[in-house]
Amino acid sequence: TVTPSYVFFNQVVRVDAEIRNNGENNLTAQAGLFLDGRNEPEAWIPTVNVPGKGGSVTVTANWTARQLGVHVLKWIVDPNNLIAETNEGNNEIPDYVSSGEVFVEFRILVVDDDGSPNNGGLLADDTHLITDSLTRLGYTYESPNGVNTTLVVGVNGNGPSIDTLMQYSSVIWMTGANASGLTANDSYSLEQYVNNYQGLLWLCGNDLWSGISGANITSDMGISAVTANQNLAGTLRGKDNSPISHGMNISVQANPAADTMTALAGAEGVFYQNYAASRYCAVSYDGGSYKGFTMAFNMSTLYGTGAGYLSGDNALDELAYMVLHWMDKPDQRSEVRITERDYYVSDLHPQIGGAYILRATVHNVGAEDANVLVRFMDGTTQIGADSISVSPDGQTSAE
Repeated sequence: TVTPSYVFFNQVVRVDAEIRNNGENNLTAQAGLFLDGRNEPEAWIPTVNVPGKGGSVTVTANWTARQLGVHVLKWIVDPNNLIAETNEGNNEIPDYVSSGEVFVEFRILVVDDDGSPNNGGLLADDTHLITDSLTRLGYTYESPNGVNTTLVVGVNGNGPSIDTLMQYSSVIWMTGANASGLTANDSYSLEQYVNNYQGLLWLCGNDLWSGISGANITSDMGISAVTANQNLAGTLRGKDNSPISHGMNISVQANPAADTMTALAGAEGVFYQNYAASRYCAVSYDGGSYKGFTMAFNMSTLYGTGAGYLSGDNALDELAYMVLHWMDKPDQRSEVRITERDYYVSDLHPQIGGAYILRATVHNVGAEDANVLVRFMDGTTQIGADSISVSPDGQTSAE
C-alpha cells in the first residue's frame, strides 16, 4: 500500500509491502524499494527475517516524490538472487493499487471568493488577475470543473471542504475586497489542509479575518496579531533577503482596507506596510511539513502608477513566480534577477581619476544553472564586464 493515496510533488509517501515465505524453513533475505526499474534502490533493508510455512512480515519505507509524472515503485525481495528458490519471478511486488504506478503531480487550485458578479456580488473581480498571471507564466491551474478553471464561492458561502482541498498541492484563495470572504468553516478546512495534507497555501484579500472569531487559521499561517484597515499607499517594499520579495519595490494603488500583521517566531514579514515602523502587510511561514503565505490586501493593490517601480502585470508575474518557487513548484527554466539592493560601489562620492570597485550580486531563482554576462555601464558606455555562473537558488557576485 501507498500512503497517502494522493501523491504530490515533494510529498513524503509511505510504501508498505507484505513478504511471505512459503518454504518450510525460516528465511533471512534482503529487500529493496526500486523506482522505475533503476539499479540503485530508493530504500534498502539488508536483513528481513521471515518465518517459514506461510509466515509473513511487513516492510516499510518512505519515498519522497521529487519527479513529476508517472513512476513505478516496486519492492523486490532478494534482488541479488542470493537465495535458491523454485520461483525467482515472484520476488517483485508492485505497489500503488495493483499496477505499481504512482502519478506525481503539482496541482494548483484557485478559489474565487472575491464577491464579484460571478460570485453573485457587486465587488471587483480580483481573481482573474492571478489566473491571468499563472497563464502568462505558463502554469496550469484547475478545479473540480476542469483545467484552467476556478472554484467559485457564492457570496457569504463556505468554500471547498477538506475533501476537495486535499487533492491539490497548492491552494490560492482569493477574497479580493470581500470583507468577510473567509468563514469559520473555511478556516477549519484550511487548518486541516496545511496540518494534515502538507498544504501550500496562499491567502490574498482585504480584511481576511473579519468574518472569523476566536482561534483560526492565522496561527497556522505564522501570524500572531492582525490590525485591520491600515492604509497602504505609495510603494510596497519587499524585505531584504526574503526568498519571495527581496529587492521588490512595487507601486500600489491606495488601499485603506489593507491589514497589518505581526509575525510569530519562525515566520517572516515579506512586504512592509510601513518600512520605518517595520509593520508588515504580508507574512510567510514555513511550518516544516507545509508553507503559508498571506497577503492582507487585494491583488488589485499592485496596480499602481508610480514611475520607476514595478507595477501591474509585471509586479504580479514576478510575485507569483517567487511565491510558487518558494512553495517548491517544479520548473525547468533558469531565472536570474538583480535588484537595486544588489549593487555595491566602494565609494559613493567618486573623484575624477580615482579607482573604485563596482559589484553586482546576481540571483538565480530558477531550476537550472545559469551562465550570465554582467555588463557595467556608465550611461551607454560599457566600463567593464564579468562572466559568472549561478547555480539554482544560488547567488554569485560580478565585479
